[in-house]
Amino acid sequence: MVQMAKAYDGVNWKLLDIGLSSPQGAKCTREALKLTFNNAGAEFKNNVEGKLRRRIIAVRDAAKTTATQWEKNKKIPKKSTAHVKLVAKAADEFMVTCNAASISSVVKKDYEDNLKGIEAREKVQADLSKKLKKYCIDVNKALKSVKTKSDFDSPFWNEHVRGVGTTLPNLAKGVGLEAEHKKWVAFASESFKPKSDDDVPAQLKKIAPVLKSIAAKL
Repeated sequence: MVQMAKAYDGVNWKLLDIGLSSPQGAKCTREALKLTFNNAGAEFKNNVEGKLRRRIIAVRDAAKTTATQWEKNKKIPKKSTAHVKLVAKAADEFMVTCNAASISSVVKKDYEDNLKGIEAREKVQADLSKKLKKYCIDVNKALKSVKTKSDFDSPFWNEHVRGVGTTLPNLAKGVGLEAEHKKWVAFASESFKPKSDDDVPAQLKKIAPVLKSIAAKL
Protein backbone atom coordinates (compact mmCIF):
# COMPACT_ATOMS: atom_id res chain seq x y z
CA MET A 1 0.00 0.00 0.00
CA VAL A 2 2.94 2.31 0.66
CA GLN A 3 4.27 1.56 -2.81
CA MET A 4 0.82 2.15 -4.28
CA ALA A 5 0.63 5.55 -2.57
CA LYS A 6 4.05 6.46 -3.98
CA ALA A 7 2.94 5.42 -7.46
CA TYR A 8 -0.21 7.54 -7.09
CA ASP A 9 1.83 10.57 -6.04
CA GLY A 10 4.14 9.93 -8.98
CA VAL A 11 1.34 10.55 -11.49
CA ASN A 12 1.10 14.08 -12.85
CA TRP A 13 -2.69 14.21 -12.66
CA LYS A 14 -2.73 17.74 -14.07
CA LEU A 15 -1.55 16.37 -17.42
CA LEU A 16 -4.61 14.13 -17.50
CA ASP A 17 -6.91 17.11 -17.01
CA ILE A 18 -7.06 18.64 -20.48
CA GLY A 19 -9.06 21.59 -19.16
CA LEU A 20 -6.24 22.56 -16.79
CA SER A 21 -3.16 21.54 -18.76
CA SER A 22 -4.19 23.13 -22.08
CA PRO A 23 -3.07 26.70 -22.78
CA GLN A 24 -5.86 29.14 -22.12
CA GLY A 25 -7.56 31.64 -24.40
CA ALA A 26 -6.07 32.41 -27.80
CA LYS A 27 -2.96 30.35 -26.96
CA CYS A 28 -5.06 27.19 -27.00
CA THR A 29 -4.57 26.38 -30.67
CA ARG A 30 -5.32 23.08 -32.36
CA GLU A 31 -1.62 22.21 -32.25
CA ALA A 32 -1.30 23.08 -28.56
CA LEU A 33 -4.41 21.09 -27.70
CA LYS A 34 -3.17 18.06 -29.65
CA LEU A 35 0.15 18.23 -27.80
CA THR A 36 -1.72 18.37 -24.48
CA PHE A 37 -3.78 15.34 -25.52
CA ASN A 38 -0.64 13.40 -26.49
CA ASN A 39 1.03 14.32 -23.19
CA ALA A 40 -2.00 12.98 -21.34
CA GLY A 41 -1.72 9.72 -23.23
CA ALA A 42 1.97 9.39 -22.45
CA GLU A 43 1.41 10.15 -18.76
CA PHE A 44 -1.32 7.52 -18.55
CA LYS A 45 0.75 4.88 -20.30
CA ASN A 46 3.93 5.50 -18.32
CA ASN A 47 2.72 6.32 -14.82
CA VAL A 48 -0.89 5.16 -14.48
CA GLU A 49 -0.94 1.99 -16.53
CA GLY A 50 2.78 1.36 -16.28
CA LYS A 51 3.14 1.87 -12.51
CA LEU A 52 0.04 2.76 -10.49
CA ARG A 53 -2.30 0.05 -11.76
CA ARG A 54 0.36 -2.59 -11.17
CA ARG A 55 0.66 -1.48 -7.56
CA ILE A 56 -3.13 -1.45 -7.17
CA ILE A 57 -3.33 -4.98 -8.54
CA ALA A 58 -0.58 -6.05 -6.14
CA VAL A 59 -2.57 -4.62 -3.20
CA ARG A 60 -5.77 -6.28 -4.39
CA ASP A 61 -4.14 -9.68 -4.87
CA ALA A 62 -2.31 -9.45 -1.52
CA ALA A 63 -5.58 -8.54 0.23
CA LYS A 64 -7.44 -11.43 -1.43
CA THR A 65 -4.71 -13.90 -0.48
CA THR A 66 -4.62 -12.58 3.07
CA ALA A 67 -8.41 -12.82 3.40
CA THR A 68 -8.37 -16.45 2.23
CA GLN A 69 -5.61 -17.32 4.70
CA TRP A 70 -7.24 -15.50 7.60
CA GLU A 71 -10.59 -17.22 7.00
CA LYS A 72 -8.82 -20.51 7.68
CA ASN A 73 -7.22 -19.25 10.88
CA LYS A 74 -9.64 -19.19 13.81
CA LYS A 75 -7.24 -16.98 15.77
CA ILE A 76 -7.81 -14.11 13.36
CA PRO A 77 -10.86 -11.96 14.31
CA LYS A 78 -13.67 -12.03 11.72
CA LYS A 79 -13.70 -8.22 11.68
CA SER A 80 -10.07 -8.24 10.55
CA THR A 81 -10.84 -10.68 7.74
CA ALA A 82 -13.86 -8.59 6.72
CA HIS A 83 -11.68 -5.47 6.69
CA VAL A 84 -9.11 -7.13 4.41
CA LYS A 85 -11.90 -8.15 2.06
CA LEU A 86 -13.00 -4.51 1.91
CA VAL A 87 -9.42 -3.53 1.06
CA ALA A 88 -9.46 -6.05 -1.81
CA LYS A 89 -12.79 -4.71 -3.05
CA ALA A 90 -11.67 -1.08 -2.84
CA ALA A 91 -8.43 -1.89 -4.68
CA ASP A 92 -10.39 -3.71 -7.39
CA GLU A 93 -12.69 -0.71 -7.87
CA PHE A 94 -9.71 1.64 -7.84
CA MET A 95 -8.03 -0.47 -10.51
CA VAL A 96 -11.12 -0.19 -12.75
CA THR A 97 -11.26 3.57 -12.18
CA CYS A 98 -7.66 3.82 -13.37
CA ASN A 99 -8.01 1.66 -16.46
CA ALA A 100 -7.72 2.97 -20.02
CA ALA A 101 -11.47 2.95 -20.70
CA SER A 102 -12.34 4.95 -17.58
CA ILE A 103 -9.67 7.62 -17.93
CA SER A 104 -9.52 7.88 -21.72
CA SER A 105 -13.25 8.62 -21.93
CA VAL A 106 -12.82 11.63 -19.62
CA VAL A 107 -9.67 12.84 -21.39
CA LYS A 108 -11.29 12.41 -24.80
CA LYS A 109 -14.39 14.38 -23.73
CA ASP A 110 -12.21 17.20 -22.36
CA TYR A 111 -10.27 17.22 -25.62
CA GLU A 112 -13.43 17.35 -27.73
CA ASP A 113 -14.96 20.10 -25.56
CA ASN A 114 -11.80 22.19 -25.89
CA LEU A 115 -11.70 21.56 -29.64
CA LYS A 116 -15.29 22.83 -29.94
CA GLY A 117 -14.22 25.96 -28.10
CA ILE A 118 -11.33 26.47 -30.51
CA GLU A 119 -13.61 25.95 -33.51
CA ALA A 120 -16.11 28.47 -32.15
CA ARG A 121 -13.33 31.01 -31.53
CA GLU A 122 -11.90 30.42 -35.01
CA LYS A 123 -15.31 31.12 -36.55
CA VAL A 124 -15.66 34.34 -34.59
CA GLN A 125 -12.13 35.36 -35.56
CA ALA A 126 -12.77 34.54 -39.22
CA ASP A 127 -15.96 36.60 -39.24
CA LEU A 128 -14.21 39.52 -37.56
CA SER A 129 -11.27 39.26 -39.94
CA LYS A 130 -13.63 39.34 -42.92
CA LYS A 131 -15.37 42.37 -41.45
CA LEU A 132 -12.08 44.14 -40.78
CA LYS A 133 -10.83 43.47 -44.31
CA LYS A 134 -13.93 45.13 -45.70
CA TYR A 135 -13.41 48.18 -43.49
CA CYS A 136 -9.77 48.36 -44.55
CA ILE A 137 -10.76 48.24 -48.22
CA ASP A 138 -13.26 51.04 -47.61
CA VAL A 139 -10.65 53.15 -45.81
CA ASN A 140 -8.07 52.52 -48.53
CA LYS A 141 -10.48 53.59 -51.27
CA ALA A 142 -11.50 56.68 -49.36
CA LEU A 143 -7.87 57.72 -48.78
CA LYS A 144 -7.72 58.54 -52.49
CA SER A 145 -10.97 60.44 -52.66
CA VAL A 146 -11.30 62.34 -49.38
CA LYS A 147 -10.40 65.99 -49.94
CA THR A 148 -12.42 68.09 -47.53
CA LYS A 149 -13.25 68.07 -43.84
CA SER A 150 -16.82 67.17 -44.75
CA ASP A 151 -15.63 64.17 -46.78
CA PHE A 152 -13.39 63.14 -43.91
CA ASP A 153 -16.05 63.36 -41.22
CA SER A 154 -18.65 61.25 -42.98
CA PRO A 155 -18.71 58.58 -44.14
CA PHE A 156 -14.91 58.16 -44.05
CA TRP A 157 -14.27 58.72 -40.35
CA ASN A 158 -17.76 58.08 -39.00
CA GLU A 159 -18.17 54.68 -40.69
CA HIS A 160 -14.90 53.35 -42.06
CA VAL A 161 -12.27 54.57 -39.60
CA ARG A 162 -14.50 53.89 -36.62
CA GLY A 163 -15.44 50.53 -38.14
CA VAL A 164 -11.79 49.47 -38.09
CA GLY A 165 -11.54 50.83 -34.56
CA THR A 166 -14.44 48.74 -33.25
CA THR A 167 -13.26 45.53 -34.94
CA LEU A 168 -9.56 45.67 -34.12
CA PRO A 169 -9.79 45.14 -30.32
CA ASN A 170 -11.19 41.64 -30.76
CA LEU A 171 -8.53 40.62 -33.29
CA ALA A 172 -5.43 42.51 -32.21
CA LYS A 173 -3.83 39.87 -29.96
CA GLY A 174 -4.77 36.95 -32.18
CA VAL A 175 -3.07 38.28 -35.32
CA GLY A 176 -0.35 40.47 -33.85
CA LEU A 177 -2.01 43.84 -34.38
CA GLU A 178 -1.54 45.26 -30.89
CA ALA A 179 0.70 48.12 -32.07
CA GLU A 180 -1.64 49.02 -34.92
CA HIS A 181 -4.63 48.91 -32.60
CA LYS A 182 -2.94 51.29 -30.20
CA LYS A 183 -2.41 53.81 -33.01
CA TRP A 184 -5.89 53.32 -34.42
CA VAL A 185 -7.45 54.21 -31.08
CA ALA A 186 -6.19 57.74 -31.70
CA PHE A 187 -7.56 57.74 -35.26
CA ALA A 188 -11.03 56.74 -34.02
CA SER A 189 -11.08 59.53 -31.47
CA GLU A 190 -13.12 62.69 -32.10
CA SER A 191 -10.01 64.76 -31.52
CA PHE A 192 -8.39 63.19 -34.60
CA LYS A 193 -10.91 64.69 -36.99
CA PRO A 194 -9.43 67.60 -38.99
CA LYS A 195 -10.33 71.12 -37.94
CA SER A 196 -10.39 72.37 -41.53
CA ASP A 197 -9.91 71.23 -45.12
CA ASP A 198 -6.23 72.12 -44.86
CA ASP A 199 -5.74 69.54 -42.08
CA VAL A 200 -7.15 66.64 -44.10
CA PRO A 201 -3.97 65.57 -46.00
CA ALA A 202 -1.91 65.37 -42.81
CA GLN A 203 -4.48 63.19 -41.05
CA LEU A 204 -4.80 60.89 -44.05
CA LYS A 205 -1.03 60.57 -44.17
CA LYS A 206 -1.02 59.30 -40.58
CA ILE A 207 -3.61 56.64 -41.35
CA ALA A 208 -2.09 55.24 -44.56
CA PRO A 209 0.98 53.37 -43.16
CA VAL A 210 -0.96 51.87 -40.25
CA LEU A 211 -3.68 50.70 -42.62
CA LYS A 212 -1.05 49.09 -44.83
CA SER A 213 0.42 47.28 -41.83
CA ILE A 214 -2.99 45.96 -40.79
CA ALA A 215 -3.79 44.74 -44.30
CA ALA A 216 -0.45 42.91 -44.50
CA LYS A 217 -1.23 40.87 -41.37
CA LEU A 218 -4.78 39.87 -42.28
